[in-house]
Amino acid sequence: MCFISEDTTCYLATEDIVCYKVVRRTLFPFYYRSIWRKIPYYPGIRLPHVIINPIYSSSESIRIEEGYHSYITEEEARNIKKVHDGWDGWPKTWDSWPKTKILKFIIPKGTYYYIDPIDKEYVSEDLKIK
Repeated sequence: MCFISEDTTCYLATEDIVCYKVVRRTLFPFYYRSIWRKIPYYPGIRLPHVIINPIYSSSESIRIEEGYHSYITEEEARNIKKVHDGWDGWPKTWDSWPKTKILKFIIPKGTYYYIDPIDKEYVSEDLKIK
């Protein structure tokens, strides 16, 4: 999934930042997968560190291909969940099974991250389930 933002500032989390992510439920309790890249998430376990290398465009925006994507608000996560689950006229696919769920995550203190204020999205080097 590609992150694009006109805010080219790289921020450093001075405290834990609460964010939201749409994940797939699995057949195993307390284990989830990302809906786009199938990354596994386990409660309390910090994901492997990813170095973010933004690509600066001539229009003063950035594109980031790597990193952990999450949403600033629960409302925005709900909007993404609706689209992925096949609501609002979008067709359901086999890929949307098992059902999705919105979880609270934390961008841990000391993590570098970027913000897309338009899509209300973060991309960060570290992430864990709250």
